[in-house]
Amino acid sequence: MSMLEREKQLQFNQIMQIIKLATLAFPLIAYFQYFTKSSAGVEDFFRRSLIMILAFAILLIVYTLLYMIELKLDPKYKIKPWITPLINVISAFTAILYTGANMSDYKYLLLLPIITTGMEHRKIISLTIGSVSAVLLLAMDILLAPYEMVNTTFENDLILACLFLVVAWALNFYVELERQHSINLNKLLITDTHTGLYNYRYFIDHLEAETKKAEKENRIISLLIFNIDDFKFYNDLYGHTAGDRVLANIAQILRTNLDENTTIARPGGDGFAVVLPDTDLRRAVSIAEKIRKAVENYPFHGVENIPGKSLTISAGVAIFPEKAKTAMELVDQADDACNRAKFMRKNRVESYYSILEEIQTGADSDAKELLAVIKTLIAVINAKDRYTFRHTERVVHLSDTIAKANNFSEKDRLNLIYAAYLHDVGKVSIPEEILMKPGRLSDQEWEIMKNHPTTAAEMVKNIDSLKKTMPIIWQHHERYDGKGYPNGLKGDEIHPLAALLTVIDSFDAMTSVRPYQDPKTFEQAIEEVRRCSGNHFSPKAVEQFMHGISSLVIK
Repeated sequence: MSMLEREKQLQFNQIMQIIKLATLAFPLIAYFQYFTKSSAGVEDFFRRSLIMILAFAILLIVYTLLYMIELKLDPKYKIKPWITPLINVISAFTAILYTGANMSDYKYLLLLPIITTGMEHRKIISLTIGSVSAVLLLAMDILLAPYEMVNTTFENDLILACLFLVVAWALNFYVELERQHSINLNKLLITDTHTGLYNYRYFIDHLEAETKKAEKENRIISLLIFNIDDFKFYNDLYGHTAGDRVLANIAQILRTNLDENTTIARPGGDGFAVVLPDTDLRRAVSIAEKIRKAVENYPFHGVENIPGKSLTISAGVAIFPEKAKTAMELVDQADDACNRAKFMRKNRVESYYSILEEIQTGADSDAKELLAVIKTLIAVINAKDRYTFRHTERVVHLSDTIAKANNFSEKDRLNLIYAAYLHDVGKVSIPEEILMKPGRLSDQEWEIMKNHPTTAAEMVKNIDSLKKTMPIIWQHHERYDGKGYPNGLKGDEIHPLAALLTVIDSFDAMTSVRPYQDPKTFEQAIEEVRRCSGNHFSPKAVEQFMHGISSLVIK
């Protein structure tokens, strides 16, 4: 149930409680009104009044207990839905008996429990309460005037009894109609029109609820996020109608390959999300891989004309609470893993992992202190520029892969990773209007942007454990031919790890979506790196990069 629905239900319950209390109080008011007009003695009036007040107090206590149980303060007991309406009918009928019985002017009091029942309960209960009220009314007229030739009170009350039944039916019919309309409207609000899956709104609300429940019950949740590879190309080629059919087809593939009760959503665009309670990482990755293969093998229309001759998806997997600690952190981690899968040649499944967390495992106190500093600096850049943060994450993972593939020493691998994490942290000093500018920078703006390596180096130079990364960070925009910045270094003047970071940084920039340029494909970017070897890039760094990138071609 969404927050809006809960608020609506709470307001409705509050209104119903007020109406129920009024239903309970009106018979007492009717009694006092009747006896103040009657010729009964003072002693009889007070005696009867005391009985009515005591009865009202007892009913009020009963109502309070029932309300507490309805609020699930005591979930061991389940109250039958007809109990409260029946109490109201008995209360109203007792007041009628006390105020003249079959000659009472307060027979309309029986309408109140009928109205409250019709608003709150199903048709069978509403009609039952209406029927009981009608039978009690007519039975009273017959029993109290058995010898009258013409029972005028029965005749008059026959119309009132019919009114009870009509009100019970009509009100309940209207409430049921409104309730069904509300259900249908709510379904539209939480459903994606193209696929019939849940939309972003429901997905986030549901994930928030599931993570809170899992945290309370010490359970795990896995989240899968899928993105369609080259979907824009397919849309541009065949049109959005064909693209909508692809979305519907993938939605059906998800339904077919997942349990019936699994929550599947399309948060938007070319993305899908699957929430898997009580599913560990290995099982989640296996499920994601099964779906990836099913999509790859599906005969989508026109796939022979798109890259790879098939329409594929990339998938990211994250787990709560082992990695993520909140619902939104879980989404971010699964999304980051999915982006890494798309970056690594697409059509693959990646699970989220943090290199910093891996390094931290088994690290000594000094190393943990260093990692804490790095995390703080990363948080600073993430708060200002999400694009730079994600770019940094990709550069770090690629740096780690290439360092391992080239058998770097642990010292060089860590220095490269730390420098990759911090190489763009100097951008925190750049004004947002320049950092977030959608088009190309002016010459003056570009000069400001070129200061970020120096700023980043200045930020780490006073941290003893990071001093060895300073030249790597400072020089990651230098070029082998001497045309780079900030110092115009060339050839062997450039730190070898800085030269490698330059290649990795440029490769990610070429393959990333930016407002002012179309991204290159994985193959196009590799070819561009080769072409720039010996001018922009160090030949040795290019060789190391190519050796490392080859491990990503087939995983």
